[in-house]
Amino acid sequence: MRASLAWRWTFLCFAALLLAAPPAEAIDVERWDWGFDGHVVPMVFNLLTVEVANNSPTAFEGKIALQEGNGMVRSDLPLVEEGLYIEPYGKRRLQFFPFINESWTEFTLIWGDKPEERLAVAGPANPLRNGGRATVLIRDAATSLQVRSKLPTFDEGDFPISVAGMDSLKGVVLDHVPRWDGLRMQAFREWIGAGGQVHLLKGVNGEYPKFPAPLEGLNEPSDAVSIDNGRVFHHPFTVGEINDQFVSRTLGIKRAQEDLSNRGYSNEYQFQPSNSIAPLLRDLTRPDHNWGLIYFLSFIYLLVVFPGCWLLGRRRADFRISYPALLAAVFLFSLAFKTVGQRGYGEETAWNAVGTAKRVAPGRFLTETWSNAFVTSGKMYEFKHKGDGLIYSSGGSNDTRRGECVNRPASKIVTEIPPFSSQTILHTSVVTAPDFNVELRKADVAGTIAELELELSGQVPQIISLHGVYGTQLLNLTRDGNLLKSTSMSPLMSFVQNSNYGYSPYRNYNSPRDPATIYLNAEQPLIARSLRLMDETRNNGDNLQAPAGVVRVFLYAETPAEFLEIDGGPEKRQGRTLYVFDFAVDQGRGE
Repeated sequence: MRASLAWRWTFLCFAALLLAAPPAEAIDVERWDWGFDGHVVPMVFNLLTVEVANNSPTAFEGKIALQEGNGMVRSDLPLVEEGLYIEPYGKRRLQFFPFINESWTEFTLIWGDKPEERLAVAGPANPLRNGGRATVLIRDAATSLQVRSKLPTFDEGDFPISVAGMDSLKGVVLDHVPRWDGLRMQAFREWIGAGGQVHLLKGVNGEYPKFPAPLEGLNEPSDAVSIDNGRVFHHPFTVGEINDQFVSRTLGIKRAQEDLSNRGYSNEYQFQPSNSIAPLLRDLTRPDHNWGLIYFLSFIYLLVVFPGCWLLGRRRADFRISYPALLAAVFLFSLAFKTVGQRGYGEETAWNAVGTAKRVAPGRFLTETWSNAFVTSGKMYEFKHKGDGLIYSSGGSNDTRRGECVNRPASKIVTEIPPFSSQTILHTSVVTAPDFNVELRKADVAGTIAELELELSGQVPQIISLHGVYGTQLLNLTRDGNLLKSTSMSPLMSFVQNSNYGYSPYRNYNSPRDPATIYLNAEQPLIARSLRLMDETRNNGDNLQAPAGVVRVFLYAETPAEFLEIDGGPEKRQGRTLYVFDFAVDQGRGE
């Protein structure tokens, strides 16, 4: 009997220990891949593909966050995948698009509060690898064997669902029609429209692939054809016949330049957009405090506290009088400082923005925008722009405030903004707006000289300034109605250096306050960014130029209302947009 009772107690204790034991972790990160070829491109949104598995008998419901830093300290808002559900023993493939400033940045995946519920996907043990914009061979991992290729390969199943965030992909080599859904087909078409380069090879049947809509433009049999800002090339050989000459000369892949981690720190830091564009926007909403009155109140406050309260205490040695007097002085002067400190910018919430836009399809524009939200009331704010494929970041502004950027499709940014201060926001998306286009009518090219004639069509925005770039030369354009003509040329480097690429590390209160001047000063850094000043072939800035064989036209204009539609944003919104158009003037094969 005693033995039976002892056995029962043993069994109950063992069961209690099992119930009290912590459950097995539900999430395992089975793989992660940076970029399209294992490299990241500084100062752009970069792709991170993560595959997670639920290796437990219970479903996982929660969220996974990608946080810049080691999980304890961060310098940007975390990217959050909300409402994630993974069935027992199921898998999910997730994609994040962090904005990366430096190659030594650390990133951590977090899905819980415990140390084992976080994983470093970039850090000292596995640092990020800088590289140029990728050119990859698209392969179908589900039906084909791993091909031995001189090119980096990319699984077509990992192709993003939107062109927004694909700035790090330069070119694609294809020998088949990928098995994509409608979203990925549209994303690929708009990536071409944004300037992507497609190199079509013959398939195993000896013929070029035939593409359905919306990719029917790839079926044009010409050796080279332009589709919006992009190019499509046909090559009469198969994947197995790719040689070193095709890789190096045609695709422009230089093995010695794949890892750019040794580029100069000073240049990389200097041309960060957060250090050039964001300060200009902050100048538009810079509070004009009455510093003379603030200093005067500070002086009076010090006199009241000492020797005022001290003398009162000596004269009336009664703490019931001196203590309330001190508290009253602190309270009254606190109210005075609060009132005076809040005066300045008309106590009006405002939203100012500058950015770039590329026409990727009729009535659809790929936008990248820096915004500055100035608020008079401090709280947690939630903003969501109009557009498809939204991606958010604080743009590398060393942001340690509370908040997060929610991953698409329900993209939004949630951030804490103190009263009478501002927040920098960077976002990219594809926006539907009234169609507007530029068509090349004439281009006489001789060496580094180009005479242009272009025509505007559609609902043309209010244009402020217009330029063109060919090679290393800046083309000055004039407008007569809807007709644009080049009139003169000057060195491009002189144009962007006039404002030191818009970079001014020591901004002060004597800098321009006029909105028109500030917005105009933002044009140069936007042009320098569009020309990829930090690109693999121009990392020292000495050879700033447009892509080979391309005339790039810049139209700086008032931002249309569709680009400024924001859920949760203030009524007062304004901005400027740099429209970018590329025109091939010879058979050059890109950058």
